[in-house]
Amino acid sequence: MLPLAFGELGAVRVEAAIDADNAPSRRVAEGAGFTEVGARGGRILYVMHAPPFRDISGGRNITVQEAEETLARLAPAKES
Repeated sequence: MLPLAFGELGAVRVEAAIDADNAPSRRVAEGAGFTEVGARGGRILYVMHAPPFRDISGGRNITVQEAEETLARLAPAKES
């Protein structure tokens, strides 16, 4: 589900609200790379941000915005 969210759907953040007493689900979220960020109403909120894109030419991490700008710049111009 995460590859779909971050890839095809273009999400930059995924959240999971898990019952505070549900230790197995909390372990799954943490094992998948989610980070606990808070609690409210008996639920623990976990988040995961989209992984940074890798600029293969320079070997540095780039932001989603930089990746989108690069793709837009490289896309062929639309004919009017």
